[in-house]
Amino acid sequence: MKAVFLIDNLKFSGGRKSFLEFAVDLQKKGHEVELLTLSQKGDLCGIFPSRQISEFNAGTIPDCDFIVTTTPAEAKAAFESKKGETIHLCQGFEIEDLQSRMEDKVLPLRYRGSGLYHKLQVMMKKRQWKSKIAQLDKIYSLGTILVVISKHLKKVLEKRYSKQVYFCGYGVKKEFFYYDKAWSPRRFTRELPCRIISVGPVGVTFKGIPDTLDAISKLKDKKLPIHFIRVSPDEKKDEDLGSSIIDEYHSRLSQEELGELMRNCDIYISNSLEGEGFGLPAMEAMSCGLLCVLSSISSYLNFSDSRDYAIFVPERNPGKTAEAVEKILSMPPEEMVSLRSRSLEVAEEFSLQKALDKLEGILLEKLGRSP
Repeated sequence: MKAVFLIDNLKFSGGRKSFLEFAVDLQKKGHEVELLTLSQKGDLCGIFPSRQISEFNAGTIPDCDFIVTTTPAEAKAAFESKKGETIHLCQGFEIEDLQSRMEDKVLPLRYRGSGLYHKLQVMMKKRQWKSKIAQLDKIYSLGTILVVISKHLKKVLEKRYSKQVYFCGYGVKKEFFYYDKAWSPRRFTRELPCRIISVGPVGVTFKGIPDTLDAISKLKDKKLPIHFIRVSPDEKKDEDLGSSIIDEYHSRLSQEELGELMRNCDIYISNSLEGEGFGLPAMEAMSCGLLCVLSSISSYLNFSDSRDYAIFVPERNPGKTAEAVEKILSMPPEEMVSLRSRSLEVAEEFSLQKALDKLEGILLEKLGRSP
């Protein structure tokens, strides 16, 4: 099987790194894999050998069995090239985020404010977002093969586009994200505060980081024994959005470093919005044995049919998030043990290798072969 992967650039992002994991795995299994990119600059350039081209089209994409893409723009270019069947590996659904903006549920930080100029600016952006949704609908309706990493995305896309959608799932690297077997519940004090971690770029709207910062601010106002840690791909701190409440800041951590850091934390918070495709850091935190406070969004709720593996809070509700943390701070030891045990049981089902094997199986099935 020959597969050509298309990626816009090799700058670090969780989505790009996850996408490259699939290319690496297929090559290890003996398949012919080529990675084409528009820019070879970035922290991810060493993961998989790439060839830089000027644009994605029929003149630059070689003949192959499959062209694997992960963004709508690349999926469109791949489909129009007619050089192979196009796999659109959906790690999220951009339209959900755009619809939230249209409905004033959430706005990117740069568009928040007051006054006439602000209102006119948002009005103009809404026209652009509406047009963008129409463009995206056309791309998702093309004759591409849609493959999703989250069960809720399969339901959403099949309903909206009336076409079959394949599920490969996603998961964590167990060699980096594992729990401390010597763990035991403890009391939190000013000398030994509760270590709370939040992961993700503050500028990505659907990550909901400002809500997390707001919740932490409420907890700090109450003088509770907490130590707040932020991890982001961005080197610069979350300026003007709670830098004063951040006790520790890390950027561009390796998976090994992130796993080690998580095992030295107590609580993981994610206030992601519905636009979150999977929420890998949450699953990594669960695998490391952290007690998790998660927003009640489809991707998190679909980790399991039960709801006893995390404390769930409403979207865009820092107050409820703070209350959930306070609940953990005063939680009896046996409840901590129970919550952590269920979280670990759920996380055990989410292995990255399972997802990689599943994608290979989907591709080989399309070729009429067996893995």
